[in-house]
Amino acid sequence: MENIERREKEYRESELRSIRESRQQHISPFIECLREDKKENDVIRKQLDFEELKAAQLKLEAQSAQNWKESIEIALTMNKT
Repeated sequence: MENIERREKEYRESELRSIRESRQQHISPFIECLREDKKENDVIRKQLDFEELKAAQLKLEAQSAQNWKESIEIALTMNKT
């Protein structure tokens, strides 16, 4: 009787192990795809961050140019008077 219970237990454990291995085989490719997608998203996010910084820099440069223009116009106006 004890022998039968031991065999049943071993069989159940073997079945569980087989199920886990099967799940792992089917899930692993999806996990790898998710990792690749995350890497691609990280690269895209960094590119967007760079582009946003570049746009902010251009905006500051444009504002600086506008400030210079206004300063020159004020100086010219003051020289005329």
